[in-house]
Amino acid sequence: MRGDDWPLIGRSEELGRILAGLDRRTGGVLLAGAAGVGKTRLAAEGLAAAAARGFATLRVAATPATADLPFGAFASVLPELVAGQDRGQTLRQIAHAIAERGEGRPVALLVDDAHLLDEASAALTHQLATAERAFVLATVRSRLALPDPVLALWKDGLAERVDLEPLGEQAILNMLGNVDRERVTEEVEPFLIRLGFIKRGARGRELTSEGRHYLLSRRRDSAT
Repeated sequence: MRGDDWPLIGRSEELGRILAGLDRRTGGVLLAGAAGVGKTRLAAEGLAAAAARGFATLRVAATPATADLPFGAFASVLPELVAGQDRGQTLRQIAHAIAERGEGRPVALLVDDAHLLDEASAALTHQLATAERAFVLATVRSRLALPDPVLALWKDGLAERVDLEPLGEQAILNMLGNVDRERVTEEVEPFLIRLGFIKRGARGRELTSEGRHYLLSRRRDSAT
């Protein structure tokens, strides 16, 4: 099961702030939180909501591999660049091309792991929000240094910052119940490890809450 396939549980307030931003159709939202807290899952839900509201949606992701490549995170959406332009002209050309992808509709852009953006991609993200070329929905890791243009999204009031705290135990159990009731399969294990909910029990790896035990089985049809 991919992360985007998990039901969204316990984030109604945060999602509501994204929806309010979409209704304004300007600026964006910056989702900040620790690794594994659910930033990308919430952002994907926000992008789906944008599509339902008539936005054209785009999604890019920064990675360590692209962190030193100019516009590396945006490689999949770059137009053919005009030679001899200065940086400002190049930023405007790319921003215009991204806006044109909407074909008359507003554009919502998800920038995942924006703390890893190369300098040029960070400047482009800021340009898109400043010029109202796109609604920018960005995720960043808390307590890590941000590229100055990404930091400016929040500091300059272009995007609302929404800090995500870890889900409470009951929300986790509700999510698991929606997925597989009493049984948790191996595909859930990495998620629970990140959230610190797994411990080793007498029967193997178990999640225990209020006297209820969830055995991490390797098959859906195995007995708990």
